[in-house]
Amino acid sequence: ENLRTPPNAPGTLERRPEREPPVHLPAAFKNLADGRYASRFLSYLKRERGFGQDSPEVAETYDLRYALTGEQAWRLIFPVHDLMGTLVGWTGRALGSGTPRYLASQNLGKEVVLGGFGVPDNAVLLVCEGPVDWIKMDYYGSPLGVSAVATMGTAYTNEQVSQLLTLQKRVAKTFILFDRDALSSQLRLADALEAHSKKPVRTLQLPAPFDDPGQMTPAAVRQFCSSLI
Repeated sequence: ENLRTPPNAPGTLERRPEREPPVHLPAAFKNLADGRYASRFLSYLKRERGFGQDSPEVAETYDLRYALTGEQAWRLIFPVHDLMGTLVGWTGRALGSGTPRYLASQNLGKEVVLGGFGVPDNAVLLVCEGPVDWIKMDYYGSPLGVSAVATMGTAYTNEQVSQLLTLQKRVAKTFILFDRDALSSQLRLADALEAHSKKPVRTLQLPAPFDDPGQMTPAAVRQFCSSLI
């Protein structure tokens, strides 16, 4: 009879899983403060996304990049970090009506929430849907004590729920604000969080006439976030 050695038997070596290689932003991703084409991407933030004169500071605060070549050509790049602040990938937003609107790096799955590593203790947490929503609400909400994150779509994963629960333990309140047509997704996410947490989670509706948080003006964001404190 052949006897198999148990995997963790005394005197045997347990094989350790190999670590994933570190992720680095490609050299082709340019800083929005550099290059002759940077102004085109800053103009997109300024005029089409409503950041106005704050656009250069927004780009620097969130380390936004742009690409002119490769898979992400002519896209605004949003670096993605895990809760420890480690870069795990990126997603690119096409300028104008390019398709697909968002294109994630091949190594990036839906296991993280955008902006999660930057949420301070006792903040008011606002869970949004997309990258621009996250930055708009976070940039103008942070001075008021509101920190935003994003699930990169309404189809959240168990890993994202786990990360949101980790954040929820540290924050004062948690709210969910998706696009106007995604109320059912908001309710499902709220139920998933409340099923594993003792803290309540509230869903919110956008003020008229906005259809998604990224459309809101800076003044509207400040007024909205003030109401959450």
